[in-house]
Amino acid sequence: MKFFKNIISGIVDKRVDERINELVKSDDFFTLRDVPDNEAKGEISDFILKERDSGNTQLTTLDFVLKLKIQGPQVEKILDKFESENKIEEVDA
Repeated sequence: MKFFKNIISGIVDKRVDERINELVKSDDFFTLRDVPDNEAKGEISDFILKERDSGNTQLTTLDFVLKLKIQGPQVEKILDKFESENKIEEVDA
């Protein structure tokens, strides 16, 4: 069962990423910032702490993209690094 959950989760994650990229490339959305990785890492870390302090412990890539205007793949790369360093953990929705 976990195998199928992982496959489905991967498909959903990919589709969400594709949709985010479609939206952010459209003229009627908003412009994402080009942020160096170190700066993005600090902003993401600060955002996580701020959200945690206000009681929100479950965030998605889209939350970071919309609030910080940092590109989705860059957010995911940083979150993956945080996860590998055991600073955060991914939970199934």
